[in-house]
Amino acid sequence: MRLHGTRTGRAALTLLFALFAVNVLADSPEESSRDQFKRTFQKTVALKPGQKLRIEHSNGTIKIRTQKESQVSISATIRVSSSDVEGARRFSEGIQISVEESPAGVSVRTIASDMDTSISKP
Repeated sequence: MRLHGTRTGRAALTLLFALFAVNVLADSPEESSRDQFKRTFQKTVALKPGQKLRIEHSNGTIKIRTQKESQVSISATIRVSSSDVEGARRFSEGIQISVEESPAGVSVRTIASDMDTSISKP
């Protein structure tokens, strides 16, 4: 998903990412026996009048809310389930969030490393 926009007035944006890297559906009968690993990411950066916010994201849900402050607040939760909690942790570490500031605005991008989608131990 790509989103480009210019902030208007004094409203800025709050981004809430819910990133999911899951091997099975949550309603699966096997899900209760799977280990879960969760980590969070938070960062706040300035967004001046006329600057643009660019988002590149392909996993999970994005929620955008306005606020009075001239800033972008990024909060992300990365959740991974697996039969092996250590494998889930390693997989989640391969998912990074890049926040880059420039005179043109702010760019937020999720980056998933080229790793095997299997998170079980070799």
